[in-house]
Amino acid sequence: MLDTRYAPAAALALLAVLSAAAAGAQPIVRVPGDAPDLTSAIGQVPNGGIIELAAGTYAAPQNGFRIRFVGKDFTIRAAAGAEVVLSGEGSHTIMLIEDGPLRQIVLEDLIFDDGAGTQDGEAGAVTVIGARAIFRRATLRNNRAPAPPAASTGGGAVRLSGGADGRFDDCIWHDNSAQTRGGALAVVGASAILRRNQLFDNRADIADGVAGAPVNVVGGAIYVLDAKIRVERTRFSGNRAAWVGGALYAFGTWSVPEEVPATDVTVVGSTFVNNQAMNVAASAQPPGVSGGGALHVEDHVTLRVYSSRFEDNHSQWAGAINAYRTVVEVHDSVFRGNSADVDGFFGLPAAGGAINQTSADFNDPSTAFGAINRRPASMRITGSFFQGRHGGTTTTAHQGGCIFSDGDRNRLLGNDALNVPQDGGLSDNRAQLEIHDSVFFDCDVEVPSFNVGMGGAIFANLTELELEDSLVIESDALLDGALGGGVAILGRSRAVIDGTTFARNSAEGSGGALHVTGSQLEVDDCTFLENEVSPGVAEGVLQSTGAAIFSIPQGSDDGSPFSRDVTGVVEDSFFLDNVGLPIREGDNDDGPINDLRYDGNSFRNTTFGNDVFVNRLDFASRTVPALNNLVINRADGSSTKKSQVANVLLFSTPDTGMALAAPPSIFTVNASGDDPPPTTAFVGYAWSGSNATLGGVPLPDRAGVVEVTTAGSHKLVVDGVERDDAPVGQSDGLVACHPDEQTLCLNDGRFRVEFDFRFRNGTTGAARAVPFGTVDSGLFFFFNPNNWEMLVKVLDNCNGPTNRFWVLAAATTNVEYTLRVTDAATGEMKSYFNPLGTASPAVVDTDAFATCDALPPPAARPAARLSAAGPGIVRTAGRVKAGGACVPSPTSMCLNQGRFIVELDFRFRNGTTGAAQVVDGGTVDSGLFFFTNPDNWEMLVKVLDNCSGPTNRLWVFAAATTNVEYTLRVTDAETGTVKEYFNPLGNRAAAITDTDAFATCP
Repeated sequence: MLDTRYAPAAALALLAVLSAAAAGAQPIVRVPGDAPDLTSAIGQVPNGGIIELAAGTYAAPQNGFRIRFVGKDFTIRAAAGAEVVLSGEGSHTIMLIEDGPLRQIVLEDLIFDDGAGTQDGEAGAVTVIGARAIFRRATLRNNRAPAPPAASTGGGAVRLSGGADGRFDDCIWHDNSAQTRGGALAVVGASAILRRNQLFDNRADIADGVAGAPVNVVGGAIYVLDAKIRVERTRFSGNRAAWVGGALYAFGTWSVPEEVPATDVTVVGSTFVNNQAMNVAASAQPPGVSGGGALHVEDHVTLRVYSSRFEDNHSQWAGAINAYRTVVEVHDSVFRGNSADVDGFFGLPAAGGAINQTSADFNDPSTAFGAINRRPASMRITGSFFQGRHGGTTTTAHQGGCIFSDGDRNRLLGNDALNVPQDGGLSDNRAQLEIHDSVFFDCDVEVPSFNVGMGGAIFANLTELELEDSLVIESDALLDGALGGGVAILGRSRAVIDGTTFARNSAEGSGGALHVTGSQLEVDDCTFLENEVSPGVAEGVLQSTGAAIFSIPQGSDDGSPFSRDVTGVVEDSFFLDNVGLPIREGDNDDGPINDLRYDGNSFRNTTFGNDVFVNRLDFASRTVPALNNLVINRADGSSTKKSQVANVLLFSTPDTGMALAAPPSIFTVNASGDDPPPTTAFVGYAWSGSNATLGGVPLPDRAGVVEVTTAGSHKLVVDGVERDDAPVGQSDGLVACHPDEQTLCLNDGRFRVEFDFRFRNGTTGAARAVPFGTVDSGLFFFFNPNNWEMLVKVLDNCNGPTNRFWVLAAATTNVEYTLRVTDAATGEMKSYFNPLGTASPAVVDTDAFATCDALPPPAARPAARLSAAGPGIVRTAGRVKAGGACVPSPTSMCLNQGRFIVELDFRFRNGTTGAAQVVDGGTVDSGLFFFTNPDNWEMLVKVLDNCSGPTNRLWVFAAATTNVEYTLRVTDAETGTVKEYFNPLGNRAAAITDTDAFATCP
């Protein structure tokens, strides 16, 4: 608590006047005028000042305009209405900014043109090392990174490194280039935020005809390595990389803990159009298949995509997103016309028209040369729309017309040829693919000349697939032998499909809706409507290969590790008017078997009368009653009763229907450079009956998609009865704050809080958020979840005397740290730095955010934190050591296995006194107090056991976000020893780091 409530109003008013006067007195150095040139002005401008440039072109010196350790913050801006160009004249870089994290340089309304980096670590235009740089309304054009082989680092226009913090608002980047990585921007061991930017026609191409030039050229627009980047309302168009990541490439070096990514990428409300990962150099080829026409993420990376649009991006694998061993989330986004190169490459099929995720380990440094089994890829998709055919795009891939997912077979089975040892079982090596509330429309694959085409919408190999409450419609596996018009499930996968409708999908080989090989299939409450196998061919019933489902075991009884049964159950589902035999099974007498069951399903199909099922061993067409009684007996003595719960034969097609909006909202704010809002939502539908309307409009087809640009209800009515509703909401498409392992969301999700540290031995990292907090207060720890390090609060004083949001924080540490707090409503960020070796003073910033009038962002997604004891958190009442003297109470905390009693008394400025109260929920070592408001935590206190350490003491650490008078008492219940710590009234409490507190080790 900051005790200002009883300060005289006149004094507060005077403070406000003086602050305003100071703000209005920013000195301006005009060029030319007050200084002859920019270099002179940089030396002349005082801390907090402004350099204002008149219209014209300012040629940079040979080593660029240098702002190195100047010990001051200032702004360089164009004069009102002036066009100011800073030029590298095609031969040298334009600017270097190097300083500590407390220093901030602002660059406004400037054009950075024709810069050329000449050495490693140098960008074409602006290099930022360690400091914070804010670019507002900048144009970065025609800049290029250092050319190989003399240099190998990237960043055609800007490079951020060494802990730098870059902020880019309303900037335009075009025609920048690199021949290594990052055609426009490189972020290496740093952080960046891009808001309302446009990046177009940037390139990362192989240096054609240059001997020794690198061929692993990545990141047509942006390159990210062991860094954090957030992209909001930004448009990427026409960018290209020779190998992977046509628009953005992100790589994370493996580190521990695995739950905290080395690289964190967040994309919100952004657009990716016509980006490519394709090589155009005639003299050299990249080292492998190109991937990720828009985005490529690899290894220790977490990617989160919200409310974004991917259209007509192209690569050899994954037109939109290519992911290798990463964690990916995609929410409320649109994918249309993205494609993989169907001409093939390296003898491999084009995989994943929109998205590809793969997992295979190799014998290389990333696995310690085979010693470490890295996690498989993981992806979660919600509320998204996928369309294959769009614009000039027809078929989108050979396998996985919209999504391709593959686990790690190298590890599951071992790969002697690649020197990768076997490690782990199915759960360790299956990729994870989870899809909810999404629509797949017109996603088509075709058979290549050298492989098999399969999975019109989704291809899942060695994957844990969950497909729930979704629509898969009018997707096709084309050409002879193509498998799985809707979904192909192979290679020891496990697929759980629930509440999903498959309508009007087709396959020319087998499995019009689903093709399953050697996997487990669990289908519940689904509808298979008018799917078709071998369209246009009038095959016989025994040759019809599953208009709805085709399943077959993998391999034969030869001891092969690749052999796998088909298992699972299809239950409580509808099979209606499919063209061809609805269900066809492959099976073996003495090898892997087909043990799939069918329970409680309803059938209405007439292609072959009432016949609905064939098993290869039985080799007779079966009606529904026959299926209910069918037992498959095999030569090896095994048998399968195909139904445990009777299926039902329907004598007419029932009225059914499903409608689903994806995304579930239209967005009222677009990415910079997009057409005016609102955006489009897509309502997919499928129905059976005589006639139907959607939103009152008659539907001519049984399945399809309607584009929607207004919010409202879209009821699906079949034969006069409402069967479903697909409401479309309205949103600005932004996510206020998404809590994760490294991020707190405070003040009802409006403020994003992050905390980075550096130890004396050089170890750096991002602190982890404690899964326990309130709407205003939160905690971080470094490595031990029981040892809390930082208490931080964002308080709303908008109706108080300061009319500001306050930031208050306290840390029980003397390590170097940077605390960053970002207002999601405006993008404004405040940083707080503690140097190494300094006992951290309290942060009491009552002037932090003058953004009370900004409209709040949308509500945050559900927090990972809890309002009471979270995972791994031991409640206070449970921390009493057996036989100990500490008895927890509302004002007494028991720490270190109940040995120590901790109490806190306070006195306010008005004379009010009291005992602070214990926050319910803590750890064996750490606890919290509040004064009057349980949501507003005031002190973090710890008692740590260093009895086996160099001091042979029990330590007391504490930190308070307050300037009130307090006395902290810590009592050793075993010896009666008491330590007291006092803070005088009006003093901003410094951290307590008492490593000599109790010489009472056992």
